[in-house]
Amino acid sequence: MQKIKLISIFFLSIFIIAALVSADEFQGYDRENIDFVHVSLSNNGNMIIAGDPERGILALITKDGLPVWAYQTGTNISGVAISGNGEYISCISEEGNVILFDNSGNFLWESSIKGCSPKTVISENGSLCLVYNEDLPDDPYTHTLHVFDENGTEFFSKRIPAIDSVGISSDEDYFFAGTSHFTRGSLYSRFGELLWDYQARQASFISANPRTSISDDLNLIGIVDLGGVICLDKSGNEVINKSLTYLVEDRPAYDRPLVYIDVSGDGSRFVTGSEFIGYCLNDTGSILWSFEFANATSDDIGSAAISYDGKLVAASCRDNLFVLDENGKILSKHQIDLPVKRIFISDNGEVIAGGAQGGILYLLSEKTNLISIEIGNLPVKPVPAKIISQNASPTTRKSTPITTFLPIIALVITMAFLKQDW
Repeated sequence: MQKIKLISIFFLSIFIIAALVSADEFQGYDRENIDFVHVSLSNNGNMIIAGDPERGILALITKDGLPVWAYQTGTNISGVAISGNGEYISCISEEGNVILFDNSGNFLWESSIKGCSPKTVISENGSLCLVYNEDLPDDPYTHTLHVFDENGTEFFSKRIPAIDSVGISSDEDYFFAGTSHFTRGSLYSRFGELLWDYQARQASFISANPRTSISDDLNLIGIVDLGGVICLDKSGNEVINKSLTYLVEDRPAYDRPLVYIDVSGDGSRFVTGSEFIGYCLNDTGSILWSFEFANATSDDIGSAAISYDGKLVAASCRDNLFVLDENGKILSKHQIDLPVKRIFISDNGEVIAGGAQGGILYLLSEKTNLISIEIGNLPVKPVPAKIISQNASPTTRKSTPITTFLPIIALVITMAFLKQDW
């Protein structure tokens, strides 16, 4: 009987530990944001990079909707970025592999970081590639920012609280790291020197959309918090602090905080809002116009982006995509089958793109009108030169080293039980 009990406890221990490890692995992959195609546009909108996280496909597409190339990375794509000039593309996987390509599809370099759900940003000319991760096991509220040069050499890495979004100045001499959990922002020099640190009075929360956005010259830096919107200048001085929330009619006890912000490249205007309403403000904080999303609910996703000169705005919510002029007048309205988590607009306002679930990229331009591109249907090639060291399936995570020690852990648990019986 004792022998049967011993065997039962042993196998039960293995089952419990394996279940916990598996749950942790799937929790790392089964995130809301991995279902949406990751998107980034070049400044003129001629090139769009799209990453399908579920299928592991990275595709470069022209504004006419034509694929330049598409690679099967064999990984869970976590973020993509294209340089402003459209010449360089960075892609990062959930496993922490960051890869740099040129727009011809040539592999330039590869590196890796630790952590999960990393994102990437690339500078105007591709000379800086920023990568930041989330949820480090030892400190879930502190992330790490890695800065690489054009050759893949890491300048430095810094631990920063809960990085939400990062922006690089057009001269590539500065970058701003915004954090949503503590609603703060920090300006760094190109080589990692902290120039100033700002912390808002109210705590914020994690959002799918960027909680911070910057103008090209950093003269207008926008931050969203629970109470509204704050704008800083390049010296870190607060130039706008405005309360902006929207009261939900069917739930009057709750204010809906802002969930996104996008500053125009010239710093003259910015858009911000929630899933219920969008606002357009100028650089002094005056509301120029607002736009209410009809029939929106708290389960819907709202997003907006503004052109470089602030004269065009793209906004999406639920199953609609809108293009508005500088006065908030609707220029066009388009129905989409699936919501997009974040909308993008080129600097000239000629191209609008957004990624949806199911591997769908929505693309709107004068030539194409609104089209949907299913990334999984594109002709796909392997990544050149077999640069991906991990050959994980796009629907699986890397195995954790703890699985190697499962029998040992199970044996320790068994012996503890047996010792109590003795």
